[in-house]
Amino acid sequence: MYRFGRRDCFASQQRLAWRKVLVRCARHEPPGLSVAGTAVSDNPPPNTTILVPGIGSVTLNEQTCDDGSAPPCSGSNASGIRVRAIHVIVTSPNSLGLPQGVDVIVGEAHADSSHR
Repeated sequence: MYRFGRRDCFASQQRLAWRKVLVRCARHEPPGLSVAGTAVSDNPPPNTTILVPGIGSVTLNEQTCDDGSAPPCSGSNASGIRVRAIHVIVTSPNSLGLPQGVDVIVGEAHADSSHR
């Protein structure tokens, strides 16, 4: 279960469009997030990962460079960064009926720069 503001968002086998539920909850509710009962600040540090027993993991403010390293991103001729607001990965069989391997990204931005 994910909590955005005052609204709970559940994922279940019957609701295959649960990704839309997560997005709807994130967009229409005031700030305030908890993951599996763990309160999270409105501005979590980069790559905050919360393990969710029996489900997998949720990473908040995920930041990676194009070369796979952690920021700051720099290269001799170009550099790029990808930032994801919420990244859910299901790695365990679970009572919610979510298939293992489900990978959900809510809010992603990518930026590149070239320099000489």
